[in-house]
Amino acid sequence: MPFQLKVPFANKDEVKALGAWWSQPLKSWVIPDHVADITQFKKWIPYQEGFIIRKPYRLIKTARRCWKCDQVTPMVALAGFNYYAFNYTDENDPEATQEWIKGDEPTLFAFATDMDEHLDKYLKDHFPFFRLTYSKMLEDETWANNCLYCRMLQGEWHNHEDFNGAFCPDPYEGSAFDFEIHEMPLELDYHILADFGSLDLSEIEFQGNSGF
Repeated sequence: MPFQLKVPFANKDEVKALGAWWSQPLKSWVIPDHVADITQFKKWIPYQEGFIIRKPYRLIKTARRCWKCDQVTPMVALAGFNYYAFNYTDENDPEATQEWIKGDEPTLFAFATDMDEHLDKYLKDHFPFFRLTYSKMLEDETWANNCLYCRMLQGEWHNHEDFNGAFCPDPYEGSAFDFEIHEMPLELDYHILADFGSLDLSEIEFQGNSGF
């Protein structure tokens, strides 16, 4: 799916020459799927931080026992299999520029503090327990899992960073719950502000799926 750009009218010929398409329904220029290098559109991308997630749009589903009510409650985490991170071209060079750099490996995201509206709407419609929630520990609002039964926050830090968290399974015993890939049929690429999660997707055996 395309990624929406913000292009002044004076730049329309320049952006078209680089491979952008005009979307009549969106009334804007977009980066189509077949254009792999999005860095050349940097000055028209309306973000200079975070991640841009391109198709396929996926999240990982699992479960855990709620720390409060002990019910088994569903858990989800956004995943990137084709994504770009806004980062320095050379982290060891103090004069290096920041560009949209393509990710090398599939990854999970955690501690999301901002996301595009169309992704937020999809999550509200299909996974309402994963919502913007205030964390006393983080002293900030992040998209996080909440218990389906007692509605208590299931802390992102524990789930992604603590030993034996929902997305940080025991390296020897594995997880007590299966991992599944869920495809999100979004119409546009999306942008998020988030951190990398700790789960190595290449080492996970997904239910009914031995790979990606």
